[in-house]
Amino acid sequence: MSLLFTDIVMPGEIDGFELAHQAKQFLPSLRVVYTSGFLKDIPWGGKGIGYGPLLQKPWRQAQLIAAVEAQLRGGAGSAGQS
Repeated sequence: MSLLFTDIVMPGEIDGFELAHQAKQFLPSLRVVYTSGFLKDIPWGGKGIGYGPLLQKPWRQAQLIAAVEAQLRGGAGSAGQS
């Protein structure tokens, strides 16, 4: 089982939603957990919704562990503040 943990706001041409979308084209079973400290500035646009939960920064270690464990157990989280 593979998991991608990505920030949504990234330097360059793509954001974390696009990264997850592209990665899932090659590995459909990939689990995703997003993070961001800029919830108001996230380019939602329907991208990435349903791939995994979104952890708002600053998150606690226990929150990250819970999100990763849930995804690895097969939980289909939705993008949204966790």
